[in-house]
Amino acid sequence: MTRTLTPSLRPTALLVLAGWLALSGCGPTQLGAAAIIDGHTVTVRDLQRSTQGYLAAVPGSQPGEAQRGILQQLIVLDVIDKAAAKARVTVTAAEVTAQRDQVFASIQTQAKAAQVSERVFVVRALARSQQPTVVAPDILDAWIRGQILASRVGSATAGPSGATSAAAFIAAAKAAHVKVNPRYGVWNPEKGLAPLVSGGLSKTAEELAAGTAKP
Repeated sequence: MTRTLTPSLRPTALLVLAGWLALSGCGPTQLGAAAIIDGHTVTVRDLQRSTQGYLAAVPGSQPGEAQRGILQQLIVLDVIDKAAAKARVTVTAAEVTAQRDQVFASIQTQAKAAQVSERVFVVRALARSQQPTVVAPDILDAWIRGQILASRVGSATAGPSGATSAAAFIAAAKAAHVKVNPRYGVWNPEKGLAPLVSGGLSKTAEELAAGTAKP
């Protein structure tokens, strides 16, 4: 389970919720939608823009996998919000900003040596960590917010022995109304968003790869 980020925590140690969250999905009918999450539409254009930013930050990544990873993150963030509301835990914008700035400060020297921004360095470190995590630069703040909330939900729902219960996240996942455009894959209860056997994203992946810029 996730734990609260600390000023000394390096990006490679940051944790993301496991992909076993039981999410359900079907193809949205709304034109231009990559997914509809509890009534909120993630447009194809926005998803592609986020993916282009990720590919620029993490050279060599597979565009199709990056898109699926980012889309899954957006859904998981919604699940965390649901679990947090149920557990009555919150986080302020100021807390998120402070946590982000602390992480940035802790890797400022490494980022400068790599000649990239702190944001790009964190995204790259997450992608190349022992537990690879796909987080687009433009959703990094939302991801940090999700990690703090997830940690607080875990603390609020911990059992008598101190072990964190996953029940809150499972319940929130089942309650989420998620519709995914089949072009981006299908939901698997254990593996998350899986690509279609037909390839689904091949054309989009080529387009994204062609438009990738250096960080």
